[in-house]
Order: sequence, then structure tokens, then C-alpha cells
Amino acid sequence: MDYRDFVSGIRQAYQHTGGIKTLCLGSFDKDWFQQIQAECAWIIKNAGSSDVTMAGHVTNWTRPTGQVRQFSLFNDTGNSADTKGDYGYLGDARRKRLVYPNLPALSRFASMFQPALRNLRLNGMGLKSALSAHEEESISISRFGPRYIVRFHAPIFTNPNAFVYLDDERFHFEEGKLYLFHHGCVHAASNTGQDLRYHLVFDCFLDRALFERIFPGTPSPDVGYEKDCQPVHGESFHFENFVKEDNSVITGDIAYGRRAPGLMTYYRRRWPSVFGAA
Repeated sequence: MDYRDFVSGIRQAYQHTGGIKTLCLGSFDKDWFQQIQAECAWIIKNAGSSDVTMAGHVTNWTRPTGQVRQFSLFNDTGNSADTKGDYGYLGDARRKRLVYPNLPALSRFASMFQPALRNLRLNGMGLKSALSAHEEESISISRFGPRYIVRFHAPIFTNPNAFVYLDDERFHFEEGKLYLFHHGCVHAASNTGQDLRYHLVFDCFLDRALFERIFPGTPSPDVGYEKDCQPVHGESFHFENFVKEDNSVITGDIAYGRRAPGLMTYYRRRWPSVFGAA
């Protein structure tokens, strides 16, 4: 797969008409991953976290249920309970920093994605817990054209009954692997197993340099990360409804007509009266 084919697949999935929903991009060597697990276990035990089920949480619009806990590991305050750095624009990363730079395995992990890293979160899901179906705006537009944000998952602790959902399919992600997770799809997550589920979840600003570092076809950015792009096989699943970022709820078919923005979208938004008159 080349970069243009990847972007085309991302745009198609954004419109809920197939495309690239998820890929298993590679795996981490055993020793490094065990170090990552140990450092994440330390964070879970010792660090402050935010409660996604609280009404004021930045992610509460996703309608969480049960116990959903988040550690924000890349921000400008150094506070793992501070969610203000979870989002932002290209260039914001210059003022952000790792909350725990003294944890070497996680610092090494984050370095694979910099300077494209937008956020880095350790997301926990308790027993009988979930994030309901929702849709995010993963493509923005400027006078230079579309800007793509891509999301990745690295499962740290999971169980066979922890699932993610993407556009009418259900998937299980395995520990020790890196996954592309297209958050522009209608998506959700659940844990009905007997163990807690923790994933490193993070967004990056997509460009050709990031694509070449993380996807097969070029040398790996770290000797402990083996590239191996593979499809992830899911099971059929149907959403009854889902919520958009503006809190509106869509009921029925996910293919409701959303279009991926292009350069003309910028001009129409910038000068609506001109295009309206036409």
C-alpha cells in the first residue's frame, strides 16, 4: 500500500462506505513490551486519572457506562489527570511534553511517533463498562487542503471479551501489537470480561513521514518494533444509533451521507454567500 492509496482508504471509511477501518501494523518485542506493561501498571497504581463518566469530562459526550478511566500522558501541565491537552492543532506538540519522561519504555514508545504526536492516553475500562457508539471528525480542512488525524491503539492489558467496534464490525485487539483505529468511523468499545482493559490510545497528524515510519516498506523506527501490516478480521455488528460531536443522535444506517471534506469545502465555508448564490 502506498501513501495515496492509504489516504483514499481513510477518506472512504470516513464516509462509512468501506475503506480502511483498522489494520494491525506491527508488534513489539517481548522484553520492551513487558517493560511498557510494567510502567503502565505503575501509572495505574500511582498516578492521577480523570473519570470519563463525569459530566464535565472532554470525552463524556461518548456516553460512557460503568468505569472508564483515563491517564493523559502528553500535555503541557505534567498532570496525568488533566485532559486539556487531549486535542489541539498541528504545532501544539511543541509546548506539550511527556508527563512521565523518566519511564524509559514509554518514552521510547512515544518517540516513534514524534513530532506528529497529538496526544497520548492510557485508557482503562472496568468490568461491564463501555463507550457507546459515536462519530468523530478525523479530517479537517484548511486553504492548503485536508488535514488527516489518525488514531492508534496499543493494547497493554486486555482479555478475550474486550472489543472495539468500527462501522458495523466488532474486533478484538491483542496485547503487544500496534493497530490503526479509524476514529472517523462510527466506533465504540466494551469490556464484558473478568479483567480490566487498558489500551494506549493516541492520535497523530498524518503526513508522508509518519506513514513511512510506521507502515511497512521502510526500515522500522525502532529495532523493537517489527512492521507487518495485516488486515484485522471482524464480526458483523449493527449500531442502533450513534452520537456526533455536536451531540446530535443519528438513528438508522451509518451510511447517512457524510462526505469527506476537500479543498472546495474550505472555500464554501469561508464564503458561504458566494456559493449559496451560485
